[in-house]
Amino acid sequence: MFRLLSAVVSLFLMVRNLPADETNSPPPTLIRYTAALSETTSNGNSQPVREFEIRCLVLPQSSGYPSVLYLIEDSGEEQPWFERYGQVKFDPQGQPSPRLAMHRHVNSGHSSWIGLRFGHFPGFDKLQPGAEWTEGQLTYHLQPDKVVNTQPCWQLEINAPQSRRTVLSIQKTDGAILAAQQRYFVGMGERFDIKLQLEEIMNATPEVVAAWTNAAVPLLKLKQDIKFDLGETESLSKDQLQLAEAALNDIDKATDGTPFGLLAGVIRREVTASQQRETAVADLATRFVGRPAPPITVIPLNGGPAVNLSKPGRVTILHFWEYQEKPLTEPYGQVGYLDFLAQKRKDQVQVIGIITDKQLQEPGAALAALRSARKLQEFMNIGYPLGHETEGALAALGDPRKFGVTLPLWVVIGSDGTILHYRVGYYKVDANRGLEELDAVVEQALKAK
Repeated sequence: MFRLLSAVVSLFLMVRNLPADETNSPPPTLIRYTAALSETTSNGNSQPVREFEIRCLVLPQSSGYPSVLYLIEDSGEEQPWFERYGQVKFDPQGQPSPRLAMHRHVNSGHSSWIGLRFGHFPGFDKLQPGAEWTEGQLTYHLQPDKVVNTQPCWQLEINAPQSRRTVLSIQKTDGAILAAQQRYFVGMGERFDIKLQLEEIMNATPEVVAAWTNAAVPLLKLKQDIKFDLGETESLSKDQLQLAEAALNDIDKATDGTPFGLLAGVIRREVTASQQRETAVADLATRFVGRPAPPITVIPLNGGPAVNLSKPGRVTILHFWEYQEKPLTEPYGQVGYLDFLAQKRKDQVQVIGIITDKQLQEPGAALAALRSARKLQEFMNIGYPLGHETEGALAALGDPRKFGVTLPLWVVIGSDGTILHYRVGYYKVDANRGLEELDAVVEQALKAK
């Protein structure tokens, strides 16, 4: 790490001492935006949801497109700390690496991830009057020019699948993004917009560049080490949290007195709280695995007598989740992968999805919750049966939600009624084998029969 820090400092000292005509590139630029998230209601009115700020440092490269080091200053709980900062680089084709900065939007308890564009547009050389082109699933189209903060700007419209649309105001002199409007839809078609407005843009001094880049070294290393996969989980694993804890002292030292200093405090607090939740959930698994299942009586969603699953007589997988069709957001409780496993093991194992929507406890809302579960079952073509429990089975199994974690909960019960496996959250998915970890538990249970 010392060698890396030395290299960073040496690089910027060298750039500072070069004459302008020898650097052959514009100076680093510091940009600050305000961002406003709003929802367009069914009557066409726009309602504000929340506001936050984005700061970024655009660093010209000796060859290729500039890189963008960024800090998202969002005090809400929706944006996890490890997605509040990062660095975006661009390959020779202008594609972001490793990816764009991501904004997490939580709607009715479910998450969507939206790629944000700010700082610098890498396809600046393609911006000519009337230009249109396609890159993968994205289509680009230049609109009439616009003036933003007295600066002439290209207006670039980018259209993506699922009716997502972005309009960028790109400064004609150097490709800086001065404004952005992004439209997207979640759930069953609810429309949301994010608008970025330029508040400040200035050349960054060598001292500012050194402060930002030095502060970013341990932060970027940690982000690379934890390897967070969007859409697979909403929280970090025990191993990821241990990596974060080990990096805290270096992060505190590097970020002290910089714009990243507040973020360092957020990381320390949230890592501590996450470790406490992780410990509580791990204690639940220790408490239940190897012991007889508590009373579990399930009423089938599509009719029939109640089923007692405390001693099922065959290996059984219970999947506790809300099972509601609105909003429907990836990873959908991983029910598709569970259904794949259920079909694969249908002659050996029974799989039952247990609806945990809290509306089932409300007399006036229970029927609506059951109808929603039926719609989800039909939409997702779920082959295994669904039901809801009335005997407090989830509470008897510790109800992980009381520790601030979200379902699903997976419980594997042996044919003799012994709990063999207890898992909260999502599994890593193998592209060919699906829920490989869960399937291995089932395989072991079948061998033990």
